Amino acid sequence: MSSYKFKTFALMFIAVGVSSCGIFSNDKELPSGTRISILTEQNTQNAQTSVISGDSFPTPIINRQWTQIGGNASHTGTDIHTSNDLKLLWHKNFGDGASKKNLLLAQPVVYNNIVYTQDVNATVYAFSLNDGKKIWKQKLKPLTENELESGLNGVGLAIDNQALYAVAGYGSVFALNRENGDVLWRKNIGSPLRAAPTICDNKIIIQTLDNRLLAFNTQSGEEIWKYNVPAEDTVLAGGPAPACLSEKNLVVAGFSNGEIHAFNADIGYPLWSTVLINNGHVNLATDINAIKAPPVIDDNTVYAIGHNDLLAAIDYRTGDNKWEQKIGGINLPWVVGDYIFVLSNNNELLALNKKSGKVLWQTSLLTEYPLEERSNIYLTGPIMINKNLLVTASNGIVYEISSTDGQIIHRRDLEEPLPLAPISAGSAVVFITNDADLLVYK
Repeated sequence: MSSYKFKTFALMFIAVGVSSCGIFSNDKELPSGTRISILTEQNTQNAQTSVISGDSFPTPIINRQWTQIGGNASHTGTDIHTSNDLKLLWHKNFGDGASKKNLLLAQPVVYNNIVYTQDVNATVYAFSLNDGKKIWKQKLKPLTENELESGLNGVGLAIDNQALYAVAGYGSVFALNRENGDVLWRKNIGSPLRAAPTICDNKIIIQTLDNRLLAFNTQSGEEIWKYNVPAEDTVLAGGPAPACLSEKNLVVAGFSNGEIHAFNADIGYPLWSTVLINNGHVNLATDINAIKAPPVIDDNTVYAIGHNDLLAAIDYRTGDNKWEQKIGGINLPWVVGDYIFVLSNNNELLALNKKSGKVLWQTSLLTEYPLEERSNIYLTGPIMINKNLLVTASNGIVYEISSTDGQIIHRRDLEEPLPLAPISAGSAVVFITNDADLLVYK
């Protein structure tokens, strides 16, 4: 259990530029703060000063389920509705947290008011979303000692109306009974796994560390198709969950060699491929070709960002680029309405017009820290809630940022490392900490 100060549930809260309402409860006097300029960093993308109209976003909806990475198989975002007075509802520990050997990679999923988590040793837990009552836990054991030593064993979850699916880093995929955690079937892949699964049209799609893409039947675990892409020696921890859009019978996956491929979802036939590598960059820190951010399929376009400084909008039929920007990142872009919100490798949150690729605003984050300290902090997100964007930092900071102009509205310190972006379902916002603590706000 972490050293969280849960007796009073007291959290440090700092307001920065309180020009609009935030989503967290404000029940005490806030210390004053200073608005952070949206164009303070070098290497900006020539952001315009235009302000996005809040009316241009879809009507906020209550997200009933969060079934997989991005909330759905295509990873398309939405404006999620919650209370504007969120308070900590409950917290629970769910096993073993991150260590020098193991990273906490698995984002929770929510289905029918149950939140499911996976710790670093691949143990899966189920809790009531309403009160935090533990319903069951299931340890997913490797078959051999060699598998146990592979590390990063808890990799990711996905869920549908048939089962909960869990990926273990040592190379196995499990289908579990949602009600009690019993194993329905198990598939041994034979290669380490580092990416969460995607569920689409009775298929579970898995990507291996050595760049194999495989599709299995969700009911039986039987293999449907597979495809191999050349492996890369240098990779990033974690990996991108493939995107799938059933209406177009399309699967899109990014790989550690910088390639992005599209497939016929039914048979795995390759449709096109392209490369997300900015050959003109001069930043050695981003000289890794890997794609870690999951791609997004939205309407007739695939949006994808690579670590090697390239963000692109790609025609889903041909694989041709509609536009590209020299922006690199490792987080899922949030595509909603006519806009894309994305975190860059330079700790910037950017808003772009999704049709033209024009940068509308750009906000530098972590500027309150010295540069040396900043280099040890990483950001995750964004996710849109009540027309504002949440971005989390690995040192425990949660930024709430206006989607219309990039102003930082609030800055909250949860005082514990946050390895992953939050999720939202059932009007709740769910965080996990590096110590494997589950925090539910509602």
